[in-house]
Amino acid sequence: MNTLLHIDSSATVMGSVSRQLTAGFAADWLKENPRDAIVYRDLNLNPAPIVTSDLLEAIYAPAGSELTGKKRAALEVSDALVEEFLAADAYVFGVPMYNFTIPGSFKTYIDQVVRMGRTVARGAKGLEGLVKGKKMLIVSTRAGDYAKGGPREGWDFHEPYLRRVFGWMGIEDITYLPVINSQVHGDQNQRMVEVKTALRATADRWRSEAVSSGGFGLGREPGLAA
Repeated sequence: MNTLLHIDSSATVMGSVSRQLTAGFAADWLKENPRDAIVYRDLNLNPAPIVTSDLLEAIYAPAGSELTGKKRAALEVSDALVEEFLAADAYVFGVPMYNFTIPGSFKTYIDQVVRMGRTVARGAKGLEGLVKGKKMLIVSTRAGDYAKGGPREGWDFHEPYLRRVFGWMGIEDITYLPVINSQVHGDQNQRMVEVKTALRATADRWRSEAVSSGGFGLGREPGLAA
């Protein structure tokens, strides 16, 4: 059995396009891989706490130190998020663009799971990621066109940051799917068809590569269509 960690971070609940797309991907994956597990986290309803001095002091306290209740509680929350993150074999994250970057709820989540000695460590060449062999899909809805050559080229601080931080943690296979959620930039219905085709292609690639490598995606029951 493999585990797909599904996280949404949109502040919109009803009618959220990013939520609809990530939910569709997860549901389709589970339908075709019924022995796999989906772990879901909604950062709007259950936000990760910001990093505080209580957490930092707990993380870097000498071994055997007696922690206060607040420090112990902060560390327990962070540990649980890190364990959940590391236990996953693949990830599908809904991360809309807010003000040219990621939602604050997703940034606090990242700050919790980037942990020295757990997801990153000091090696011979400096800091290096410990999260190896995972696959990640990021669905990023946005109201404008930030593509190269588009009207807002150079305004996107979303994709570069997410690729950098998760790549730094060791995740090399990152599929980033920008989704323009606006009637101003072309036919929205046709765009959704293209997006769903891209999601399907991502799932098919994951399965194909898993079969050849013996990794993620081998939970599918025999006889089910790809």
